[in-house]
Amino acid sequence: MTTTNELPKHVQRALNHLAHARALLHEVTQRERLRREIDELLAKGMSPTDALEHLRANPPAVNPGY
Repeated sequence: MTTTNELPKHVQRALNHLAHARALLHEVTQRERLRREIDELLAKGMSPTDALEHLRANPPAVNPGY
């Protein structure tokens, strides 16, 4: 941005805060999804080691939808 188009500092801070909160929410969502997937694999009788190997071989890919 040029100096004539800059947003006020408090607006920039608010936008940065919102972007950071959104990133944190996405991270928590991914952790919960991974936890559920691990729980499902363990419920199917996989050992924890096998479940981790399965996830490493087939990593979950999720579009954040930004």
